[in-house]
Amino acid sequence: MGQNVVVEPYIIGEDVDTSIGESYQLSQDMNFIGLGGGGGGLSEKIVVQRQWAHPIGEIPLDQAPSTIELVRSGKIDLSPFITGRIGLDELVSGGFDELINNNEQHVKIIVDPRT
Repeated sequence: MGQNVVVEPYIIGEDVDTSIGESYQLSQDMNFIGLGGGGGGLSEKIVVQRQWAHPIGEIPLDQAPSTIELVRSGKIDLSPFITGRIGLDELVSGGFDELINNNEQHVKIIVDPRT
């Protein structure tokens, strides 16, 4: 691409539907680059399939890890990663237990203390 990008760090089977709106991040045997192979870490250059690279414009690479700004500005949409929302009283049963024992259905569970 020749430009600054953020990369979705997934290792996903070729048979998984990665179309917009699909929950490919929850696919069976999904893993992450750096945890399940494929290198990892910060890099100035990387080779990945086009679908996993998202341009970030003129944000300098030394500032790219500031994901809060990227999310705030709308350059990264985190909604596909949020697979549940719970209150504080459900932290153990609805949060930790679900992430450990039902990890094929959950990536990130948001804890909202107001709920």
